[in-house]
Amino acid sequence: MLFRFLQLLLTFSPLIPLVPPSLFSSTFRSYVFYPVVSWCLGWCGPAFTKWGQWASTRSDMFPSALCYSLSTLHANAPSHGWSHTKKLVTEGLLESPADCGSNDSRDPNSCWDSVFEEFDKAPVASGSIAQVHRAVIRNPDPALEGTTVAIKVRHPMVAELIDRDFRIMRKVGSVVDKLSGGWLNVRASIEQFSHTMAEQARLDVEGYHLSLLNHNFRAVPMVAFPRTIYATQSIIIETFETGDVIGDMFRSGESVALSDHAKEFIVTEGESLYLKMLLVDNLMHADLHPGNILVTFDDTKKQLTLVDAGMVASLTPEESLNFIGLLSALGAGDGRKAAEAVLGFGGPREPSEDDELFTEEIIELFSRICKGYGNEVDVGAVLRGVLSLVQKHKIRISANYATLVVNVLCIESMAKKLVPTYNVLDAAMPLLAAYRRICVYHPKSKLRKAVFKAWMPFAKLIKGRNDRRFFRKLRGEDNGKRRLKNAVKLIAVGAVAVGAIASLK
Repeated sequence: MLFRFLQLLLTFSPLIPLVPPSLFSSTFRSYVFYPVVSWCLGWCGPAFTKWGQWASTRSDMFPSALCYSLSTLHANAPSHGWSHTKKLVTEGLLESPADCGSNDSRDPNSCWDSVFEEFDKAPVASGSIAQVHRAVIRNPDPALEGTTVAIKVRHPMVAELIDRDFRIMRKVGSVVDKLSGGWLNVRASIEQFSHTMAEQARLDVEGYHLSLLNHNFRAVPMVAFPRTIYATQSIIIETFETGDVIGDMFRSGESVALSDHAKEFIVTEGESLYLKMLLVDNLMHADLHPGNILVTFDDTKKQLTLVDAGMVASLTPEESLNFIGLLSALGAGDGRKAAEAVLGFGGPREPSEDDELFTEEIIELFSRICKGYGNEVDVGAVLRGVLSLVQKHKIRISANYATLVVNVLCIESMAKKLVPTYNVLDAAMPLLAAYRRICVYHPKSKLRKAVFKAWMPFAKLIKGRNDRRFFRKLRGEDNGKRRLKNAVKLIAVGAVAVGAIASLK
């Protein structure tokens, strides 16, 4: 522990001479100090890297310039060697009697050869927790679509490194809380995040998350997740999903070449899957950025595939109600209701004089930029404004709410890049309004929740009709031509009916 502490102290030592000027110059903080903080975190191992990535989404807790610098922490990390990969995969296979027989009677080499036809030694991707290899298995389960699989293998000593580093971070968090008066609640956030990281370091937990998400979307053919074939704490074998990574398309400029129908599909289905997770499932994929979304759009298949389910947010009824209350307040242009919802994001709290000041500032913000449905509300601008006021008034927000906000911002940003005039709030109105009418005043009623689930397909039909109308208008399709086409169809149907009647006579 002492050696690791000294190692971290050395890694963060470049920050020491930068502290004095950063106290007096916001420009220096933004362009020098914060980028060096990000660089130091990136060199400190998986716990610090992941915490930095998480902190980049918490603009309610940290300055926006720091969040921007931390957002440059990439998941691509150095990969481990082939010997470690083969060792863990072989050990994992020997734990599975269905594949290799008992540990006592199976030879590791024959086990490997009996399972894999091909195994790429070079990883296709590497993150701070694990790296991914492509492989081809022999005699796959008939339920699988093909023989190609993705095998995620945990890096050496990850669990031990995370446990050790978070023990150090908790001590540092306690010091920061004392210096800040406690409002940042750093130690509590580290405690919560360390629990999440401990789960993410167990790849069998990711396999469980994938099973839940696949079950929830089993009746939605346009949305898919990798399916778990086999998982242990150290490896997970899952279906190898194909498609174009939307994040890569944005970076390369390929998204510009997408057809209008492909853009329509990505935007509408992306929003619909988010709303389903929020309104129906109460289970949210915790990282809906475009790098985790693959799209397939051709004559034979139209599908969005979500990968990397290492972290999910399981929502309580109160969390769902509060966040849906915020979105409904955006739709109504009601700043007071929005403030009430946000004040509930940190759990039970004693009312204070600052709460009313916060509410007044939210009302003023809404009066300027949030007029409600049908008024081209910029959801991203409103939420960023709300988060800025949350930070100003030192209002605590739990991690699940932060996940919900960040996912909304991801979906809204993706929609803006693909279809700048598409408004995610207006498009969500049929579902949000239905939830508000049926469930919002009786959040714990199982009967009302069942009624809403039964109504959900009809609300989606209304949303789909509105979306099609919007995109037809966007494409400049002439209303007169559409009416003419409909008239021709009616005439044709009428002619068929008349012919059928005549044949009966």
